[in-house]
Amino acid sequence: MKTIKKAFILLLLIAGGNELYSQDYRFITTGVSVSEKDKKGKWSDYTDFKKAEIIVNLNTDKNRIMIYSNVEQLFKIVEYYDKKSTPTDDIASFQCVTNDGENCVVSIYTRKNQGNRKQLYIYYKDRIIVYNMKYLKN
Repeated sequence: MKTIKKAFILLLLIAGGNELYSQDYRFITTGVSVSEKDKKGKWSDYTDFKKAEIIVNLNTDKNRIMIYSNVEQLFKIVEYYDKKSTPTDDIASFQCVTNDGENCVVSIYTRKNQGNRKQLYIYYKDRIIVYNMKYLKN
């Protein structure tokens, strides 16, 4: 069952003409934005996107997501959520634990109405990081 779910999620991730080759997917980010929760629990507006060219690797064989920023970010996937589909988005989400032991949810959005543009969201309890990204063919 887990293998079927992985395959389904991965097909979602590379939808839009990309070919399925393996269980290892590479992306490159083009920009990053952040929202933070204040002491009263209110979320800030997202910051303007800043240029960020960072490699992101999703490896379902190893159940991990790596973001190769100045400080490498390792996300161990502990649960694969069911794919969600709306009229505008396909969303693949993963319950993760960082290399520092912090829980978070990582989601990859495919924006159907925007040429299948990909966005990576990392949801922590006090902040959200979003990356615009492009799929890198093997």
